[in-house]
Amino acid sequence: MKWLWRIITAVLILALAAAIWFLYFRIQPVPVSPADLTPEIVTPPSSASATLPVDSRLEGLPERADGARLLWDNPDRGAILGAAFADSGSFVISATDPAGYRVFALDLATRQVAHELDSATSIRASASRPVNRNADAFCYSGLTSPRNTLEIWCRNYAWENPRRLTSHDGPENLVSPTISPDGSVVTFEVIAPATRKSSETIGTIWSIGLDGTGIKQLTRGADDRSPTWSDDGARIYFQRHLPDGSWDIYSMGADGTNPTPVLQTYAQDERGPVVVPQTSQIAFVESSSDTPARVRLLNVLTKAGEWLTGENLGPESFVSISPDGQLAGLVAPVDASSTSTRMGVWLMSLEPKS
Repeated sequence: MKWLWRIITAVLILALAAAIWFLYFRIQPVPVSPADLTPEIVTPPSSASATLPVDSRLEGLPERADGARLLWDNPDRGAILGAAFADSGSFVISATDPAGYRVFALDLATRQVAHELDSATSIRASASRPVNRNADAFCYSGLTSPRNTLEIWCRNYAWENPRRLTSHDGPENLVSPTISPDGSVVTFEVIAPATRKSSETIGTIWSIGLDGTGIKQLTRGADDRSPTWSDDGARIYFQRHLPDGSWDIYSMGADGTNPTPVLQTYAQDERGPVVVPQTSQIAFVESSSDTPARVRLLNVLTKAGEWLTGENLGPESFVSISPDGQLAGLVAPVDASSTSTRMGVWLMSLEPKS
């Protein structure tokens, strides 16, 4: 039996020696050279694969430096009087041409004219909510006899059956009709003409039921313009100019109560506010004496702001936001040269922000 225990002991000793050898020589860390400490360089994907999908409404349109795409370039070199998204999947443009005035809707899927109005006398649509499915209405301003002042007119959703919504006997022009989200009320500007005492026109904001009843003056005491509705219809945003200030952004209740400044600046003008749907943001154009108008976004709760468009691309106006909150529209020069006078309608992607 002694020889058997000797064999077992020898085997155990050999196994222990083998284990010690393995642990020491095989698992011991390999020395690291300085070259091994160089960070790994990851090659980024190609620009094609890194580019986010383009919104189908932008595909194939000419692009400028900041990503905006040219939807429409006025072929007659006339003035663009307004531009706005409609909730019908189209974009409504008001412009002049050799024959007079034109308001038309471009279908954003086909880029064909879906609806059109032509007139030898002034007609124009609002830059905010000119068409409202809930109201079965499209509202606009049209020059009306016998006083040759602009009144508010509405048609149905198909741009048929025109009816005059307002009637007044003064020299004022009624413009920028904007339909409330629920389709019950239209707000608009009443523009008093210049007089011998003042060379400036003065605007006030009014409202009227879509049935033509309940007309009401909502603002007074300042120059107020460009009304637009909040998503829930509880508030109206607008631009206000006080005698000793610049153009600022205000908001008020739907009935004109509690007008409150949203953004006040000393050296800048802020104009044409519009709401970014389902967010706490508004968009508007901001300018100063030495910088052209440019589109800016503002969170009305935190007051944090950011530019939407690039620098040095020319004066911008008539900012509009699509009903789905995915696109912004604006009017700007067709090219960025300092001598350009050709204006076009541009679209660009807009990520919804809270």
